[in-house]
Amino acid sequence: MGELLIKKQQKKPIILFPINANPLHFGHLIMLNHLIPLSSKIYIVLYDHPEVIDTNSSIFLLESILKNYKCKYKLKVMASKTNFTEINELPKEFIDKKAFYIATCSKKIYSNLASKGYPYLIFLKKPFGWNDFYQSIAFLRSIALANIEHLKFKSIMRE
Repeated sequence: MGELLIKKQQKKPIILFPINANPLHFGHLIMLNHLIPLSSKIYIVLYDHPEVIDTNSSIFLLESILKNYKCKYKLKVMASKTNFTEINELPKEFIDKKAFYIATCSKKIYSNLASKGYPYLIFLKKPFGWNDFYQSIAFLRSIALANIEHLKFKSIMRE
């Protein structure tokens, strides 16, 4: 519903895109590509709760990918202690921005904000077959594999 409202507006709105996932995954980039033509600016808000990758590294990774986008001036990455799955009202750091939409691919964020009556929500459906935990599991397994390979290399060097 939110996307239809945006398409009918003459001026493109600001979009707040909260992300609770850690680490970020390819699905977030797909969603951003979908949002870019609909907006004048996108604030990508990473929930600051490092589980797998620390927040500054997540910001660095995302910014290093986004710097190649032609529209990088439209994208602002920031960290926040705000957990959008639990808030009762938007923090003042986000209220001060001009009229904006909140776009999310998280059912928890969407449900929470919709239940509070926030009117400008966009729910982005995930690509078919996308599994929320795929990237996190793949990342953890790659770390484990790297450690195993490192140990094998050390044992070969000792022989």
